[in-house]
Amino acid sequence: VEARVLSYLKQYTHVLNYTGGVPSSLQESGETWDYPYGTAPNHFVLIQALSVSQLTEAKNMALNLTRKWLETNYRNWVHTGAMWDTYNVITGRHPDHSDEEEDVEDGYGWTNGVALHLLDKYG
Repeated sequence: VEARVLSYLKQYTHVLNYTGGVPSSLQESGETWDYPYGTAPNHFVLIQALSVSQLTEAKNMALNLTRKWLETNYRNWVHTGAMWDTYNVITGRHPDHSDEEEDVEDGYGWTNGVALHLLDKYG
């Protein structure tokens, strides 16, 4: 099963190919919870699942995704002085806009928590 999941992620969705992380969905709705945006909780779940796999390739993907996500967080923190709730995984930047339902938040707790967890685990 693990090998089929890896194959699916690599060959059919290409979600692992973005420089800023993994999009939350492949649906482009214009909302910050859809493509091309990624969030910390989604990264946390995917990285955790890959890291406990018995497959070396999956563990390597977890490390690579951790690196991408932490670099995205760090670059934006250096540039803006804040951590953000979502990042555009194509550009690696936080959204410059907000929609009517949700403002783009800085200093978001789950982003901070996931970054600290990943730094602690993968250092």
